Amino acid sequence: MSVTNSVPIYNDSKYGVSNDTQVAAKKNDSMEKEDFLMLLIAQLKNQDPLNPMKDTEFIAQLATFSSLEQSRATARSTEQAAAVGMIGKVVSDEYNNTGMVTEVSMDDKGTHLSIAVVQTDKDGNIVFDNEGNMVYEYEKNEKGQVVLDGKGNPVLLTKVVDYSHIKEIKNPYLL
Repeated sequence: MSVTNSVPIYNDSKYGVSNDTQVAAKKNDSMEKEDFLMLLIAQLKNQDPLNPMKDTEFIAQLATFSSLEQSRATARSTEQAAAVGMIGKVVSDEYNNTGMVTEVSMDDKGTHLSIAVVQTDKDGNIVFDNEGNMVYEYEKNEKGQVVLDGKGNPVLLTKVVDYSHIKEIKNPYLL
């Protein structure tokens, strides 16, 4: 007699998960490749020999995971393209850092923007000089003096902000 199991295998109690797998899954809310493989190995190790996991269930899990991984890659590529499109634009993040995006970097923790910090007034509006140019902040040494580069030019104050924390994109030419 064959029993059809309509519950997904990862929810089926007979395919227990070791404590190591549970800890790995709890570390990060999103499931990574290693977590998936550990879960799959635990399922294979703990399956009932008289009622083994069906190959169709195994293939369905792999297909689902592959689809999820592809969605993540697409989302990350979209985020990176949007961040690169911000170069030259003035942004503000949720910590009230305001500046012109000069560079974009990416790592396993996310997408980051390097900004040249601009001066803002008490209301958060960008400060312009008499010729209509944005006024930038400059790096200062411990004596409060502006730091100069090797050519004698003042060094712009830059900060790295997370793309995910950007709350506003400003076009300085329309202000």
